[in-house]
Amino acid sequence: EAALWSNGKPFFTTTYSENSAFNLGMMIALEERIVTILAAFKGLNAFDQPGVQDGKLAADVVNDASIYIATKLADTKFVAAHLPFVGTAAEFRAAAKIDVSLTVVDSILSDLEANRAVQDAYPGLEALKMSREFKDGEFVYSISA
Repeated sequence: EAALWSNGKPFFTTTYSENSAFNLGMMIALEERIVTILAAFKGLNAFDQPGVQDGKLAADVVNDASIYIATKLADTKFVAAHLPFVGTAAEFRAAAKIDVSLTVVDSILSDLEANRAVQDAYPGLEALKMSREFKDGEFVYSISA
């Protein structure tokens, strides 16, 4: 998203009610068709990838931010000062003092909430209690040790 946004390219985000093989298959099939059809309408080769380097750079930003957030949540001083936390991604970004886009922080918190118990996904954060709820047009995260 960050690479597309910074280059003025349109994008959309979808959310699915559950992680399942069926939903993954639906997502892949949908996105393949959308990309192919939209590219054809615009006279573009959907399989040419001029933005690959921009995508890699954007991924580096997300990876660095993810490591930073995980490190903060494992830091006893941060935990003592800020947990339990209930708030939006913007409020978490301010508390963690991280200088990345709100979209990046929201995506990382969403991934953390869904995958913290997955082995090796977020080492040391498996026991973290976390939930998110959609309220007033944005996600509100609850995080406690």
